[in-house]
Amino acid sequence: MWVGTALAGFPGGTGASAQDVVDLPAEDLPLPADFELVYRIGSTEARAEWEQHPEVPVVAAVRVTWEGTLWIERALEPGASEPGPIDVIGSGGRYVGTFPVGQLEMPDAFGPDGLVAFIETDEFDVPVITVRRLPQPIR
Repeated sequence: MWVGTALAGFPGGTGASAQDVVDLPAEDLPLPADFELVYRIGSTEARAEWEQHPEVPVVAAVRVTWEGTLWIERALEPGASEPGPIDVIGSGGRYVGTFPVGQLEMPDAFGPDGLVAFIETDEFDVPVITVRRLPQPIR
């Protein structure tokens, strides 16, 4: 059994009671995990493009845009907390480029049409959300 809440009386609410009970089947319904492989970084096909790097960098963060572009932030060294350079890999697995350290922070969220959101705090520790639009080549 699963218990969930509904927003009765609010716009978009279902008008249901504060708690609805949903009966789940006695056995789980297995879902297939055969996801379509879109591309793989570090595969033998991409080796030629990555041979310019003498060693494998440490990955600090990975984000994906709505268009399927990977943004991969490298750590300056293993265990470092400072942001490192950000590599951009196109949806087809093509290396687009790298943002050097300090040029751009990793966005906190990606939206449609190249929108990105950055969450920062001002001098009074109040959260400030800034939304920007990325140029077409790096979406």
